Amino acid sequence: MKIPKQISLRTTSIMVLIGIIITSGIFYVFAATPSSTFYISSGVYPGAPSYTVWKEGSNYFAKDANGQIKYSGTNATEVTQAVIDALPNPTGQSYSGMLCFASGMFTIGQLNITGKRVMIEGAGRWATDFSWGANGELSFIYADGTPTTADFQLRHCTIRTSPSVAWHAKVINLLNCNTVEIEDVSFYGHPNRDLTFLYLSNCYNGHLSHLRISTVNYGIYGDGVLNGDIHQTPNCWNLDGITIVDIDTGGTALYLERCIMWTINNMLLETASGSYGVFLNASAYITFSELDIVDAPFPTVGVYMTGWSVKPTSSIIFLNSFFPANDYCIQVHNYSGNVTFIQPHFTGATTALNFTGTTGVVNFVLINAFNECANFIIGKSYTTWLNGTYIAIP
Repeated sequence: MKIPKQISLRTTSIMVLIGIIITSGIFYVFAATPSSTFYISSGVYPGAPSYTVWKEGSNYFAKDANGQIKYSGTNATEVTQAVIDALPNPTGQSYSGMLCFASGMFTIGQLNITGKRVMIEGAGRWATDFSWGANGELSFIYADGTPTTADFQLRHCTIRTSPSVAWHAKVINLLNCNTVEIEDVSFYGHPNRDLTFLYLSNCYNGHLSHLRISTVNYGIYGDGVLNGDIHQTPNCWNLDGITIVDIDTGGTALYLERCIMWTINNMLLETASGSYGVFLNASAYITFSELDIVDAPFPTVGVYMTGWSVKPTSSIIFLNSFFPANDYCIQVHNYSGNVTFIQPHFTGATTALNFTGTTGVVNFVLINAFNECANFIIGKSYTTWLNGTYIAIP
């Protein structure tokens, strides 16, 4: 039976209209949904982070481990802080959660973490870029382990300060944390703002590796006080592959106060005139291996040691290290403890070793020292040492 022409035209018109409506609906659904969203009906895939944050245009999105978008908005700080607040408090040895950032530039203010074990991870040092400090925030990360003993991890990202960054800001400000791990992170500060990249107070244990820190007053500042009793501080820190450059005049690349049991390997410091490479105040059981202080202008003092060690019988050891400076490669002022240099290289300064003050007990050992300074040791003679001993092994 032949279908009338008018019916065919009507049917065709209806089908075309339906097709247009369906296509428009599909287009609308996909346009309203971020392209990075995915859904897993059967549950969390192995290794999925607790949340993933990414940027599309001027919008930021955070999806959970199942791929469901939980938070979104135009303010990256608000979206990220909502994720942190949603993470559970830790139980036992478990972490509160992992927060992963995709590639891109994220404008962040201050993120606050209290009493949680949080891991923050970027897509790579050159992939995930945080722009921080535009509104005068005092910290990029502020984490306080109380009331529970919390942990903190940060990996694979770059942090850059805004020109309007606040004076005296502590970029990563960590208090009372049990374990801290920071790896593969670059930081670019702003000159003459008295910035501290990493401030550690009452933090027990940690591992810092492959960091490049630039344009700060303090690169790493460790304060080992625990409940006001420095003898109870159970620090155990390992640093490896740390580079700190462009220190402000009068600043210090590495400052340790009342710290115990730090092992520092492969540290490169490029400091300014009038600054310190390393400042050790009342610290003990500190070992440096391959500490290099390089390039002019040299710091006024390469390493400065002072204060009564929290463990007077402990040692500070320098292995295969290079100490150029303007005034003193090493200055020891009223320090109590044992100091050992194995194959040190002293150069550039008027004096290699300068001892000042009238108190303290220093047992000093030099093994295979190489000296290019005008004066080798001043302040104490080879034969007369105040309350201490001197041993030199060619």
